[in-house]
Amino acid sequence: MGEGERDYSFDAFRQRVEGKIEELCHGAGYPVVFRLKGESPIAVTVFLSGIIRGPFQSCYIGWSCEGSLEGKGYAREAVGEVLVRAFTTLSLHRVEANIVPENARSIALAKACGFRYEGFSPSYLCIRGHWREHQHWVLLNEAYDRPDPAPGA
Repeated sequence: MGEGERDYSFDAFRQRVEGKIEELCHGAGYPVVFRLKGESPIAVTVFLSGIIRGPFQSCYIGWSCEGSLEGKGYAREAVGEVLVRAFTTLSLHRVEANIVPENARSIALAKACGFRYEGFSPSYLCIRGHWREHQHWVLLNEAYDRPDPAPGA
């Protein structure tokens, strides 16, 4: 597996989730896995992380989609479902996505789900040993409009 490629097997996912157990146990994380009906490989993962309660009621969202399924609407459907949970079940006020500027698909997904661009953060996150700039996208509960279903859904 080359650099930047991700293993979408259940074992690999389980290993990634182990790093989120602390957040999950303290109510600060919410991982969701989506599979295609009748298939076992993971299609899309969506994580709500850094959930902060009190007057802030906010979290970060991150997602990934198995490469062969990119551009087919599965990630949009999955992120849309998690946003519904974030704003209803979890009663959050704000969901934030930080995206590297060259990730056009994730930026398009954020826009399609109603996120609005709030700004630019230089040296925001260390990825594979390099500090990367990110665009900051935000969706507020009162501005959320559930996305249309994915094509063919």
